[in-house]
Amino acid sequence: MWQRARELSKIPVETVARLTGLRASPYVAELVGEDLAALSGYLLNPSRRRAEREQAASARSAEDWIAFAQAHFGVGPVQHMAEINGLLGLAHENGAQVVCEIGTRDGGTSVLLSQLLRPQKLIVMDLYAKNRWRLRRAAPPGQTVAVIDGDTTHPRTVARLRRKLGGRRIDLLLIDGDHGWSGVRQDFINYSEFVRDRGLIAFHDICEVKDPERGTAGDVPAFWKLVSTLYPSSEFVATPGQQGLGIGVIRYRAAQSIAAVASALTPPG
Repeated sequence: MWQRARELSKIPVETVARLTGLRASPYVAELVGEDLAALSGYLLNPSRRRAEREQAASARSAEDWIAFAQAHFGVGPVQHMAEINGLLGLAHENGAQVVCEIGTRDGGTSVLLSQLLRPQKLIVMDLYAKNRWRLRRAAPPGQTVAVIDGDTTHPRTVARLRRKLGGRRIDLLLIDGDHGWSGVRQDFINYSEFVRDRGLIAFHDICEVKDPERGTAGDVPAFWKLVSTLYPSSEFVATPGQQGLGIGVIRYRAAQSIAAVASALTPPG
């Protein structure tokens, strides 16, 4: 066994990434280190565990769960209350037994999807999804939380999702990963095939950021303007003209050729 482990350790990192879709990088190593430190602190502090369990047990409203996520899941959900409530309400009306989030990061929004939609199956995806252990501990009874680490544009990552679904279809797919044009486009193309007919595909950060000090929404606003013309769509934007955030939702139509849609999703200019 040890000889086999030594042989595997000699495989170049780039080869591992190419073959598996998993990335070994300083960024991913930092995420793993932060997660392990948080887990260690949790396990070694009984009073912290008790306080976290009590807060989860007493949470009822969206505001309660946002406070819980802010206290225990990094910065918590990077969401406007009105926007995420709009998405959750639409998902409730449409049915949301299988939910998948691309770009979970600290798991702040994942908590809201888990607790406020209460799907039977929640799948979270990222290069490395932090706080998975917290998310699973807080999950409602009967809910399965599946985690997929890796580059979402890699065929192996797509195959992992297919196995996790086991033939089921996604009711709500939230795309909040790579904000570059090729990244968000590829996530849409790769994963829309798993969404049920008339299921929902949501995009986060559809509002353009004009002030560079506020960061960037990347190419998501431009991508949303185009993809929203190809399907029935809705927008949840807290304040007209706001910079950043915003959630756009399309109602997926399985009969519509994804190849034809993909050919239309070319960058402006």
